[in-house]
Amino acid sequence: AVNVAYVALVSLADLKQLLPPPLPPIGDGDGLARGAMVLLAVIASPLAEEGFFRGFVFGGLRRRFGLGWGIGASSLLFALAHFQVGVVIPVLILGTMLAGLYQATGSLWPAIIVHGLYNGLALQFAYG
Repeated sequence: AVNVAYVALVSLADLKQLLPPPLPPIGDGDGLARGAMVLLAVIASPLAEEGFFRGFVFGGLRRRFGLGWGIGASSLLFALAHFQVGVVIPVLILGTMLAGLYQATGSLWPAIIVHGLYNGLALQFAYG
């Protein structure tokens, strides 16, 4: 929903340079390439990114600077780490939601699962 609203607003404002870039093609229906993309996007990336950005970065910033600064700074770093102008705002919002989920549950697993679902939906919309 966040991505749909973001794309709609950016499109209405005619700020095409802020649109998320399309995902790269993954072969000509190659099942192995698709499987690898799903494995990386839905399992490996969420595990690694949540462990680092929520477990390590957010956890450390929260202890040192408090909850608000921890969520804000770790979410901004998470967004900037994705290296594309068109995804900074939606990924910043996602990072904030994932940090809040981790804070509320005390476990990284819900954030990992939501992150994997988010990436899986992105793949589904991009590749069908």
